[in-house]
Order: sequence, then C-alpha cells, then structure tokens
Amino acid sequence: MRYESDNGCQTSKRRYGSVSAYLVDNAGIDQYDKNEGFQSPTTISGRDAVEISGFGGSASACLIGVSVTPKARASISLTLSGGTNEQACTQVRPIAEKFSAQLPREADSDQSLARVNLAVTSSISTTGSP
Repeated sequence: MRYESDNGCQTSKRRYGSVSAYLVDNAGIDQYDKNEGFQSPTTISGRDAVEISGFGGSASACLIGVSVTPKARASISLTLSGGTNEQACTQVRPIAEKFSAQLPREADSDQSLARVNLAVTSSISTTGSP
C-alpha cells in the first residue's frame, strides 16, 4: 500500500482487508496519477470526488479522493483480501461519506487541519467491516 502523506492512518482485519485514510494538504483530487486504476468523477457528501477502481494495480482495491480545497484532498482506500474492485468501491464509499461530513468546507479552509486528522482517525476506528 502506498502512503499518501504522514497525516493519516491505516487499519487491517484478517481475511477482510485494509482501510486507510489520509489528508493530503498539498495536492487536490485532480493530481492523482492518471495511470493508477480507472478514474471516474463522483460526489461524496456534496463534495467533488474521484473514485479510482483498481488503485495501486490491485484487482480488489478502490480509492476515493474527496476534495477539501482545490489544493487539498482526503484519500480513503480499501483493499480487500478477496473480492473485486467493484466490491471494494461499494464498501469504501460509506467510509468516505462518514468522515467527509467532518471535513472543513472550503470557506473554513483557514481552520486547523488537526481537526481533519482527528476526523480521519475517528472515522476509521468507528467504522465496522462486514
């Protein structure tokens, strides 16, 4: 798994997979590598986002990048121990929706990013897996 930044966390569960979430404060959602999986625009909790099926070259992974500001994003990814990219995308979406509601809106972008880091950490620790 590739790390997006030092501002995030990851957890894993045997026979399920791993989930990670990172705040990237120096790159927007338009700055993902165009060769990393199949990218499609979407929205998460009313925010611009990009879904990347097969992120990292995996056959069972999905990443959702959520726009915080034009130059900052939250990246949430799920890699399943078994399954398909489509299953990973279906399962990572509620995780992305849960903590994106806690992210500051662009109008609040002067707000401390420490709050965002807390949102990322608490979302992963309170999200159950099937």
